[in-house]
Amino acid sequence: MAFLIYSSDDQQEIVSLDDYNRFKIGRTNNNEMTIGDDKSVSREHCEIFRDESKGRYVLKDLESRNGTFLNGSKVSNTEVELKNGDRIMVGAAELVFTMNNPEYDDTTTTSSISKIEISQIRNRDDEEELIQTARMKKYTELDDDKKPPPLELSSSDAISPGTDINGYEIIRVIGSGQYSTVYLAFQKSVNRTVAFKVFNKNYLSKQAPESFLKQIQIIGRLQHPNLLQYFDGGLVGYFCYLSMLYVSEGTLEAKIAHSFPLNEKYVIQVIRKIAEALNYALEEHGLIHLNLRPKNILFSDSGEPVISETGLSSWSSWAYQLNRQNFLGNPSYTSYEQALDLPIDWKADQYTLGIILFECLTGKVPFEGDNTYNLIVKHKQEEIIFPKKINLSEKVKKIILRMTAKKTSERYNSYDEIVKALNSVLMEEKESAGTNIRPGNMPLRKPQTRGLPTKQNPSGQKLVRISDVKRKIVPLTFKK
Repeated sequence: MAFLIYSSDDQQEIVSLDDYNRFKIGRTNNNEMTIGDDKSVSREHCEIFRDESKGRYVLKDLESRNGTFLNGSKVSNTEVELKNGDRIMVGAAELVFTMNNPEYDDTTTTSSISKIEISQIRNRDDEEELIQTARMKKYTELDDDKKPPPLELSSSDAISPGTDINGYEIIRVIGSGQYSTVYLAFQKSVNRTVAFKVFNKNYLSKQAPESFLKQIQIIGRLQHPNLLQYFDGGLVGYFCYLSMLYVSEGTLEAKIAHSFPLNEKYVIQVIRKIAEALNYALEEHGLIHLNLRPKNILFSDSGEPVISETGLSSWSSWAYQLNRQNFLGNPSYTSYEQALDLPIDWKADQYTLGIILFECLTGKVPFEGDNTYNLIVKHKQEEIIFPKKINLSEKVKKIILRMTAKKTSERYNSYDEIVKALNSVLMEEKESAGTNIRPGNMPLRKPQTRGLPTKQNPSGQKLVRISDVKRKIVPLTFKK
């Protein structure tokens, strides 16, 4: 008989591998073991099965993004024989393979290892050293006079892995720009992985931190399936930080670069959902984006487009005292009225969305220039020309031209009109069976805020937990 063991603080979870032909481990619910809150785990990460011809149990990595580790060594796509007492690392979860019944063998245990230590195991050859480090680690409360001094940062991009910032443990850098750095972090209080954004304090006005605390109270109320969810925000020294949902399935920018040409129907569906999300932010919270671009459109585990940076652009422009010489955004997508610091409204976002629609369908932006000034002039004066080699429907061309009209009065008067126009294209070119298209004459509805899929439960279905014990690492579910 063979068993797989996962241990929490005071209870072990034991699975008999003899009950399964193949025991798959991954992030989605179709696996026999689900690790539901760890983005380092792939949808189908690895599997364990019995090789009847040789009478052995085998571990196989299923081409996972971050790899499976056996006794500290990374497992390639080859099959590896499992031996009694082998330790398997899948993301942040540590499992033990044993041929002995754990109920009668109290020597088989797993150690509780923090995420930062797990990242270190991948660079160590000596597993014993890691286990010893984990055992020596003690969690003790410090007396007030022994607490460490407040954390002081030198810059937003100089935070070392393992640093604790108000309960968030930094894991690694995800991306960095002129005004901020985004980290992958672990929020200890609720055992979840988050994106942790730290704004660069350079050039910030003195009033910026105070206004930031007010702004996060506004954006924290955003609840829409196509808007990135903000969890928390605050200050560390003079730096402003924001924690948000970690979305790991890439950006629209990457899709255009690696998957072009994109299907026209798929693109229309994506743009429609973005328009609906922008409409919600505008109508329900009075927010316009002003920094919309393919890089800021992410994709969730379920394939839904998710807009980031909503509600932050106006604060950033004011906090960094940006103007027409140094405005926030990318001049390839920005409307001329925004670039020239003229009075603007939501139609600036409509213009940008039209440019993005053009790029998705043609593979490039309509205007290119050697510098920002030349690009702004082209946005203001030149007409969009569609490539002759790419076959676009006339309806789609008309939608793009109206969204990017030079005069704001000639653009659509509402997001509802944009959605109706996009739906008319989809209804004319009927989708394949099973695709749900909302009729074009139906007005926008307020998005539901209950029963939506979550990061921990993308399907929206109720998860069955193997126990109510609080996990130090990740929640696990099994299915028979």
